[in-house]
Amino acid sequence: MDKIFWVKLRCYFMINARKRTKYLIKRKVFKSVGSGFVFFPRKIPQDPQFIKFGNNCVVATDVMFINHDIIHEMLNGMEPGISMPFKKKYGNIEIKENVFIGARSIIMPNVVLGPDVVVAAGSVVTKSHGAGVIIGGNLARVIGQLDELKRKRLKESTEKISMTKDEEANWMWECKESGK
Repeated sequence: MDKIFWVKLRCYFMINARKRTKYLIKRKVFKSVGSGFVFFPRKIPQDPQFIKFGNNCVVATDVMFINHDIIHEMLNGMEPGISMPFKKKYGNIEIKENVFIGARSIIMPNVVLGPDVVVAAGSVVTKSHGAGVIIGGNLARVIGQLDELKRKRLKESTEKISMTKDEEANWMWECKESGK
């Protein structure tokens, strides 16, 4: 069982958000955390090593950070016996300084927020937003075709070097920071 499991389980039962935040910081659960960080959710993201928080970030209750998908499970079931199966796809989430994320919001992979951003409660954030804005809402619409996704993901899966999750998280942060 991975070591983060026990940290997540303990956090889930911690009633006090400030104690929970201190515990998460001490255990270095996220890739990085700035000063003044407060984390109210009891549920810790599945892969927190893909998430960075700047200074003075407050995350309200029941916020979800989704930094990977599991569509590869469905795609592999559609193409039994292919030589190179589809792989899980990860994405970083970066929350810059002075950001508030309202209750029950969902932050999707490859999003950068801030600085100085407020996310309204219940929002689904699928793209990055720059400084000094208030964002909110959810609008579902057709955004692509399954065949295109399959082609793209199969190409990515065949190009990808076999890495552990932690190695992939570190590699993605290095690429981002070097501008690749």
